[in-house]
Amino acid sequence: MNVVMSGIYFGGAAAEVLGQWLDGQFELLLSVEILTEYRGVAAKLSARYGDIGADRVLDLVTAHSLLVDPVAPTAPISRDSDDDKFIACAVC
Repeated sequence: MNVVMSGIYFGGAAAEVLGQWLDGQFELLLSVEILTEYRGVAAKLSARYGDIGADRVLDLVTAHSLLVDPVAPTAPISRDSDDDKFIACAVC
């Protein structure tokens, strides 16, 4: 699970990172693929732990992040190819 979803659902250090983003300490880059994954994970976590308003938080994240269109890697970048979208977004 990534920092955004962990911060929304479980708090701790991941929530601190989200707070730093809200304070303007860094800019968050997102792609459509990442946002789609976030929404899917939020639906699964809401079903398991109850609805805590993750969709509203993700709307805020979407509205205040830089949406990029990264180039899809031609070969796996990381050990978990599902994470390649995050790396591609970061180097965009």
